[in-house]
Amino acid sequence: MKLGGIFCDNMILQAGKPIRIFGEGEGEGVISFLGRNYPVKSVGGTWMTELPACSYGGPYEMEVCLNGETTKIDGIRIGEVILVAGQSNVQFRLGEEVPERDYPQDGLLRFFALTRLEKDENCFQSSDGWQGTEPDSVLKHSAIGYHVGAMLRKSKNVAVGVVECYQGASVIQSWMSKELAGRAEFSVPIHERYMDYTLPEGEWYRIWNFDGALHDAMFLKIVPYSFSAVVWYQGESNTSIVEGKLYLEMLKAMVKEWREELIDEKLPFIVVVIADYVNEAGEGWSAVQNAQLFAEKTIERVVSVDSRDVSDSSTIHPQDKLRLSQRIFSALESIVNEN
Repeated sequence: MKLGGIFCDNMILQAGKPIRIFGEGEGEGVISFLGRNYPVKSVGGTWMTELPACSYGGPYEMEVCLNGETTKIDGIRIGEVILVAGQSNVQFRLGEEVPERDYPQDGLLRFFALTRLEKDENCFQSSDGWQGTEPDSVLKHSAIGYHVGAMLRKSKNVAVGVVECYQGASVIQSWMSKELAGRAEFSVPIHERYMDYTLPEGEWYRIWNFDGALHDAMFLKIVPYSFSAVVWYQGESNTSIVEGKLYLEMLKAMVKEWREELIDEKLPFIVVVIADYVNEAGEGWSAVQNAQLFAEKTIERVVSVDSRDVSDSSTIHPQDKLRLSQRIFSALESIVNEN
């Protein structure tokens, strides 16, 4: 039996929601946490056990005994955990930001990065575990993830975890299950899709831009971890005219599927509207923007955050993410605090 990679030293668990511990393999075991034992039994090659919700606190330790082998996890905190997901503008690192800023070290702001299918030595991967904001590595983190996490730390004064799940130049169909993305209503002929499906550089369409690719390779690795909210920033790679018309329905379907897989039907989503870009001012680009703006009116517990007036339109990757992050944080506070 194997424990999911997100469960390791210094992890942050979401307060106020069930704590689910999961992994793969056949057999039995027991999880010991806060003075109680929870049995584990594999079914069909996977396993999961649910612990009751906890209040803010820590540091704690957990013992996981699987098929007689015991692992101890130290430095656990119960706090706020957000999932930042999408493509290159949420992947955009602090080290790429202009202007440069100071990023004070904070032992209670921690990040866990899912291993990307694109090889990139400048990004963390799952085997690195939960990482802090040490001076020698902080610039590798998502700029938006860092800024929003730091704002949440200041506001709540509790431990904050940011789970990074992104892949540049990725299409929404890749973040849906193969079965969902393959539905007839989402079918778009290859010649009517945006060029990120077919660009030869790195053969993205063969590595991660096919139905279900990133859903299976990345997202399912953290299912069903508990989060306070999801920040979704994606869409540039679905801006053909035909896809633009379908984007809202695909987003609705993906949000529903993620909530089901994370066992949290009311999980808040912050949907960031893609920025204006002078070289992509066509009908498809506008259609995706309009779909994202309209998402909050058609999907329960979704807030749309407009990036257009706080982002440089001369580049597809605006280099200053602070003002946009402030908007995301405000939206996050408003929806998480709803009764």
